[in-house]
Amino acid sequence: MQNKINFPFQGHLIEFDSSIEYKIFDDKWFYGITFIIDGNQYEIVHNKYGFERILINHADGEVKDVPFNKDTIYLLPSSIRIREP
Repeated sequence: MQNKINFPFQGHLIEFDSSIEYKIFDDKWFYGITFIIDGNQYEIVHNKYGFERILINHADGEVKDVPFNKDTIYLLPSSIRIREP
């Protein structure tokens, strides 16, 4: 059984297996978490001015930049779950 990790993000919990490669970042302008899954990069980011985004960089070069909300979280792989606490 995999261990679960929970990352708090803007009133949500991002839940994922500990086997997933990830990096948490926090600087003057942004904070969030980046996942690398099957060569694809998924970034959930909060701009300190109040904007939340999902940034997806596919291994084939396709890039998506969408708002973080209930209508876009389906773009994340099923191994990343978004929960409201």
